Amino acid sequence: MINLLTFKTKPIKQIPFQGMQAPVHRRIIYGTDSFDRMQDFEKYIFNYCPADDAKRITPYNGPVSITAGISTEDPDLGGGWLKADINTPLSTTGVRTCAVLNLVDEDTNTHTLYHVYHETDSESIKEFITTEFPHFTHVNIVGGDQYQTVYTMSRIIEAVNDVDPDVEKTFYYTVTDNPELVAYKGDMYYMKGKSGKLSFVRNTENYWY
Repeated sequence: MINLLTFKTKPIKQIPFQGMQAPVHRRIIYGTDSFDRMQDFEKYIFNYCPADDAKRITPYNGPVSITAGISTEDPDLGGGWLKADINTPLSTTGVRTCAVLNLVDEDTNTHTLYHVYHETDSESIKEFITTEFPHFTHVNIVGGDQYQTVYTMSRIIEAVNDVDPDVEKTFYYTVTDNPELVAYKGDMYYMKGKSGKLSFVRNTENYWY
């Protein structure tokens, strides 16, 4: 059940495209019954991010052949996850009420991308981290374009903090509708012109709901 304390919408004057916030501005503050602390999210151009913490995602410019990387199997459903060396692009799409977790280990030059299903609880996300990728030096998180994603994101934050509360986190906001999101060399990118599509060999085995 959605338990919003506030859900306000107000227009913002026209902002140059390089600006941070979308013409439509929403702020959601949710209750402590669901989370350890209050978390403030805002609607950016095409998705949600914590207020004052968002980084604009940039176009992907790495290898683009179908065998150069790995994509989740289903473009519209969360649960798929991928792991490879840091120079292998990992991609997913269809992040609406779901959210993306990218764990990076700079010590071993490996990374994982997990398209977190919106009904996955924080304990399951924590179990995924401790089972599949327990050591990481940086975390990237990308929310979806529907407001329920803030609950998915906050469960990700809770799980990550339980494993390593001091790890640096980067939150990205997207600039196109339903982009193909790509984890590559420690950062998140998007494929230009690839709304709802996947570019690489699809992994049909790794799921974690």
